[in-house]
Amino acid sequence: MDIHIKDIKVFGYIGVYEEEKTVGQEFLISVSFSLSERLDLSTDNLDNTVDYSDMCDRISSYFTDKRCDLMETAAEELSCILLNAYDMITELTLEIHKPNAEINVEFGDVCVSCRKKWEKVYISLGSNMGDKDGYISNAVNALKEYDTVRNVRLSKIYTTKPYGNMDQDDFRNAVCELECICTPFELLDICNKIENDNGRVREEHWGPRTLDIDIILFGDRVINTDRLIIPHIDMHNRQFVLEPLCELAPGAVHPSLRKNVLSLFRDITDSD
Repeated sequence: MDIHIKDIKVFGYIGVYEEEKTVGQEFLISVSFSLSERLDLSTDNLDNTVDYSDMCDRISSYFTDKRCDLMETAAEELSCILLNAYDMITELTLEIHKPNAEINVEFGDVCVSCRKKWEKVYISLGSNMGDKDGYISNAVNALKEYDTVRNVRLSKIYTTKPYGNMDQDDFRNAVCELECICTPFELLDICNKIENDNGRVREEHWGPRTLDIDIILFGDRVINTDRLIIPHIDMHNRQFVLEPLCELAPGAVHPSLRKNVLSLFRDITDSD
């Protein structure tokens, strides 16, 4: 079910020029969103959908209170606010129109569009120093604190042998399932911060660590950059990743190999 609310008139203070932040101007907001397929809309119950009046009030209040330079910033923030406010929304597109923008030529409109959705993500967690299970627990609790993350679920924690450098203590490994509305690179920044907050020191490749967090799968995305590779480049060779991942999502599909997690796990165990 898709719902559209068009041309909500609000008055706001968003713009680069000082007058735009003090005097303000009119904006037009359009929002389109999809409702979860799990909802029973045949009940004719408002609790199973979005109160359009409430959503419009939230949008208007945001523009009343917000001061920033960029419509892009406002679109990003407001999209996250709305997705967090209504659990039944799975995907949302927000448009901010600025028909009276300070431009020195004749124009029709300036519009910024932001599209966001809750995406299923799997990350691996590992530790082989100090309170290993405690570090993993810290990471899960820290993830739950972010507004851009929800429905965090942890597998069992497994004891595994080191990978790569064998001259170190055994690891404790788990996989965490979550939904997020941040970008893969924003989630990477969150993971790196959680690692650093738990004393992670990067001195030796494949060396001992208090906490190691890797993004394994991010929806069906395929990313290959110097900073981030998704799906994780070596996940299909790592039993300590596939076993707990199988526990949570045996049917999750590797978007490059076109095989589900259970098949990848069986490939490793059968070869062993």
